[in-house]
Amino acid sequence: MTNEGSTIALPKPWIWLVIAGVLTVVSAAWLWSMTGARVCILIYPAPPGCTTVIPDWLPFISIAIIAALFVAMIVLYLLRRSTARGALVALTIAIAVVTLLTALIMLLAGLGVFDPPQPPVILE
Repeated sequence: MTNEGSTIALPKPWIWLVIAGVLTVVSAAWLWSMTGARVCILIYPAPPGCTTVIPDWLPFISIAIIAALFVAMIVLYLLRRSTARGALVALTIAIAVVTLLTALIMLLAGLGVFDPPQPPVILE
């Protein structure tokens, strides 16, 4: 027995906004915790992860990108409440991808596997 008039109820667009808000807060807290100082013992040769410079600016830039994506989600939701479902899902996925890529770069830099580029330092 089938009911041909029934449709599948899709989640409301604001649910994606809530999911992205929670993901933004958790991501920012997680990335902020990666900005702490490392302790390296003074032996030669240096232990793995102590010879490379972990970029201090990377978590801050990533947090700014995540916050900008979330602000874009809020603006998109306020402007187009009913038709913004696909874009909200895409922006939620973008927040997760930025967080995971930043965490991966920080992990690999801490292990000494990857040496991320540093911004140039101008000494006068």
